[in-house]
Amino acid sequence: MTQANKSPRRTPLALTLKAVGYLTGPSSVTGKTYLWWEEQSTRALGWLALNPTYLRLSGAMMRQGFRRRAMINGMIEDALHRARMPALSDMEALERRLARVLDKVEALEHQLEYATRRADAEERAEARAEDRAEDRAEDRAEKPAGEAAAGGDA
Repeated sequence: MTQANKSPRRTPLALTLKAVGYLTGPSSVTGKTYLWWEEQSTRALGWLALNPTYLRLSGAMMRQGFRRRAMINGMIEDALHRARMPALSDMEALERRLARVLDKVEALEHQLEYATRRADAEERAEARAEDRAEDRAEDRAEKPAGEAAAGGDA
């Protein structure tokens, strides 16, 4: 048999996906049942999401849950402070302060780099000026001796 005549190997994943496709397909009994259930649940949840009583109750429960969570967090922080341990709010405040210090250090680093570059440029400019002054002095010292030699030949 050649490679083209072989049927593709059926892996467990391929078989699973094929089964899911059959079970949820619109032509099978299970697929029709699934589609009916999806439509009914979508309709029911849509009605529930617009029901004022449900919205009022769920909002009240959420508010109560948030208040409880805040109260529990406060109690935990109090217990940690009594045990002389840092609480989460203390660590967050420390983290903010550390971030500010790091920002200041970074700004100082940039200022120092700028000052160093500027000082190096000034040093190079001074060195070039000194070299030019020395070159001029040497040229002046050599010129009279060269003129005397040139004038003596004439």
